[in-house]
Amino acid sequence: MQDIIVGKTESTFKPMETEFYSQLSRSVARSVFARMARAEKYLPGYYGPRGMQIIMDCLTKELSKSNHLTAANTAPMPPLQFVQQILVPEMAARLIQEDKNVSYDDVVDIMKKSAKFGSAVNPTMDSDESESSDE
Repeated sequence: MQDIIVGKTESTFKPMETEFYSQLSRSVARSVFARMARAEKYLPGYYGPRGMQIIMDCLTKELSKSNHLTAANTAPMPPLQFVQQILVPEMAARLIQEDKNVSYDDVVDIMKKSAKFGSAVNPTMDSDESESSDE
């Protein structure tokens, strides 16, 4: 993931976000409404919102130990949005690729097709579940 942050490794999701940010002002692109309208693009397939939350937590903890997640490296997005909109789906894609033993191109299709299933089977965690997973 650090290689994606610093631009050494290509990301399927980064070009889409860079284009989105270039079409709108930064404040509009960063707005809650703009992110909600694009939320389905970041769903991690059958891992669902619960998986997205777990991946986000893990990435945030790991990346806070490095100095790669900076505003300069994640521009035009702030670091947190970069993690949510690029790194979380990239990590989910790699996990699905490992689960299913398929090519990366197939993974993106699997993520799209299994997103509704993931939302139904793995909904978001409530705060009690999230706190107990940290122990």
